[in-house]
Amino acid sequence: MPWCEDHLEGAVAKLDLFEVTHGLGDGERLARVFALGETFRQRLPNPTIADELFHIVVVSALGGITNLLIKASELALNNDEGYQEVVDQIELRHFSAIEELLHHDNQIVCKAEVAKRLNKLKEVLNGVALLNDLSDKTSARIVGLGEILSSFIIYHAMLQENTKVKLV
Repeated sequence: MPWCEDHLEGAVAKLDLFEVTHGLGDGERLARVFALGETFRQRLPNPTIADELFHIVVVSALGGITNLLIKASELALNNDEGYQEVVDQIELRHFSAIEELLHHDNQIVCKAEVAKRLNKLKEVLNGVALLNDLSDKTSARIVGLGEILSSFIIYHAMLQENTKVKLV
């Protein structure tokens, strides 16, 4: 099982990271990623030191989302409007994760942003279909959306728990 060592004030904190090395599948896994920060905090020799530290969290797309984004790209390139149904599946998966992870009041903002980004994705895919062209740059933009969406959800989960956090 992978782990990292972080030397802080002479202490060694070992943190199991296997949960974040695999694609995230649902709200429960996203919650586990968020909980890693608290585990790290508890293993510090002085937990109050964590309030002054920066935590860097790198997430991947929800499990299977990258494949769905690739599929949507290929469908659009072949002028198959089925790409819209694939994007709708992606939206449902993210909304489900949001509903599992966030309190109702926090879901509204998060869902609105996810919907906005997925509507832009539909516009990009429509352009791919109209032009019958999928450049490397466009493909990277499409496929990278999975990580952007999951990081946005984690960001809101951290805000919900009053964690000092910045989305970059």
